[in-house]
Amino acid sequence: MTRKGCSPNVVTFSILINHFCTMGSPKRAIFWLDQMPKYGCAPDVYSYNGLILAFCRRRNIGRAMEYLSKMVSHGCYPDIYIYNSFILALCRDGKVETSIEMVNQLSHKGCMPTTFTYSIVIDGLSKTGKTERGLELLVKMKEKGFKPGTVTYTALVGGLSRERKVDQAVDLFGDLEEFGVMPDVSTYNYVMSALCNTGQTDQAIDFLHDMVCKGLKPNKSSYKILIEGVESEGLIKEAIELRKKLGV
Repeated sequence: MTRKGCSPNVVTFSILINHFCTMGSPKRAIFWLDQMPKYGCAPDVYSYNGLILAFCRRRNIGRAMEYLSKMVSHGCYPDIYIYNSFILALCRDGKVETSIEMVNQLSHKGCMPTTFTYSIVIDGLSKTGKTERGLELLVKMKEKGFKPGTVTYTALVGGLSRERKVDQAVDLFGDLEEFGVMPDVSTYNYVMSALCNTGQTDQAIDFLHDMVCKGLKPNKSSYKILIEGVESEGLIKEAIELRKKLGV
C-alpha cells in the first residue's frame, strides 16, 4: 500500500486490528495498534474496541482493563457495548460483585446501563446462588424504567430452581403473563426441573402440556427432566416406557 504512494489511515488500521481479533490473534492486533503512531495515526474508539472485546471473550480481564486504560488516556471513551462485554466477562469469571461495582460506576463514566446490562448481572447472581439479590436488582431495574424480557426472567427462574425454591420459581413463572413476557422452552424446563427434583412430577407434566398448548416445542432436555422425575419417584417401568416412546 505504501509502495503505491497510499498511506494507511485510522480506518485501515482499525480494520486490520479487528480482523486479527476476530481471527483469534490479539498479538498481531496489538502489533498493528502499536504501528499506528509511526504512520501519524492516533487510535480511536474502533481501534481499541476489537482488542478489548477479544480479551473479554477470553476472560482475560487484566489485559482488557490495560487497553481500556490506554484507550481513555488517548481521549477515547468506551460505549455501553464495551462495558457490557466487561460485565459479561466478569460474571462468567465468577466476579459478580466486581461487575455490580462497574454497573454502579457507569453513570459517572458518561454511560447508562441498558436492559441487557442488568440481565447480565441478574444472570450472574442467579448462577452463583444469589437469586434473591437478583430479584432485588429486578425491582430496581423496573423502578428505573427498564422492561425485563424473557432472558432476564428465565435467569431468575433458573436460579430459584437450582436453589430449590420451587414455590418462588412457580410464582414468578405465573407472573410472566401479567408482565407481558412470553416464557421460552428454557423457562419451562427450569420450572419442570424444580418440580421433578421435589417429587412433583405430575405438576411438571402439566407444565409440559401448557408449553405445547402455547405453541412451544419441547426439546430433549424437557423430556429428559420428566423421565428422570418419574424414575426418582420409583416408577422405573413407566420411565422405561416413556424413554422408548420418546426416543430419549
